[in-house]
Amino acid sequence: MTDEERLFAWLDGELGEEDAAIFAERVRTSARLRQLADQHLALKQYMSQVFEPIAGQPLPHIGNIAADNDDEPRSKQA
Repeated sequence: MTDEERLFAWLDGELGEEDAAIFAERVRTSARLRQLADQHLALKQYMSQVFEPIAGQPLPHIGNIAADNDDEPRSKQA
């Protein structure tokens, strides 16, 4: 697992307790990992704010797309 993959796993709470503690120390001592963590958390917060008004809303019913398009010609396979 790369540092970036481990970082995202750590931020998402996917690492075990011991691995999380070890990686937290790496983040604390690495400017690059701290910067990536800060960017990820800022993006996560932004996305939460942007999509909060529609979060939890039901998706519109789109039906069976294949059946709805039966009247359109399909390309012929050679």
